[in-house]
Amino acid sequence: MHYGDPAPAPWHIWTTNGGPGLLNWTMSGGAPWLSVSPTHGSAPTQVTMAVTPTGLVTGTYISQITFSAAGATGSPHVVDVTFNIGTMATNWVYLPIVLRP
Repeated sequence: MHYGDPAPAPWHIWTTNGGPGLLNWTMSGGAPWLSVSPTHGSAPTQVTMAVTPTGLVTGTYISQITFSAAGATGSPHVVDVTFNIGTMATNWVYLPIVLRP
């Protein structure tokens, strides 16, 4: 995000169960600038993550959240979260391509 802009919209990830039975999970970790909701549940569950940039200066902020589910393959699973605050807005410039035979 650009420093001084409003907080970006929250984004979503899903916990899913690729196997039989019920998959109960919990989430831990994070950072003061990162909120995750819900922090526990049964798959499938949509998990919402949001950042609160209040008080943060320009720079790169890195955090990890960990999802754990007893008896599940790949548990615990760590999700890396990176949040960038820049001094200038990112602008994309698209130039036309001219192809000649």
